[in-house]
Amino acid sequence: MSTPGGTTVAGAGRSVAAGDSVVYAAEKVSPTVVSILGSKRVDDKNAAAGGGTVGLGSGVIFAKAGDKARIVTNNHVVEGFTQLDVITNAGDRRKATLVGRDQITDLAVLEVDASGIKQVADFGDSDALRAGRPSSPSAIR
Repeated sequence: MSTPGGTTVAGAGRSVAAGDSVVYAAEKVSPTVVSILGSKRVDDKNAAAGGGTVGLGSGVIFAKAGDKARIVTNNHVVEGFTQLDVITNAGDRRKATLVGRDQITDLAVLEVDASGIKQVADFGDSDALRAGRPSSPSAIR
């Protein structure tokens, strides 16, 4: 398939028109995207009344080892919360544990039970990219 300019992008055993590369990448990675719910009770007195702080963000399942799956997200999504939950693309809600976080890079890693998780995101090779050149679906292996 080619674009009006004749550009095609090879990716995972098929050619994808350059204009469709974002659609292809989104379809490939969407099963690994999760929602992250953070919560923090203000104090025990307000807990019964539902008092507290809540937040919502997103993350990507990037690794699975044994019975655990790891999720990368932003530090600002998890910062300050005492309880973290993950909602998978299939709608399953799971308790998450904060593995680590870094304020400077604004990255955090969570861990959840991996049961039922069949796919993880495969990040491309950043060494293969050049400044000013967009990533292609072939970088998503």
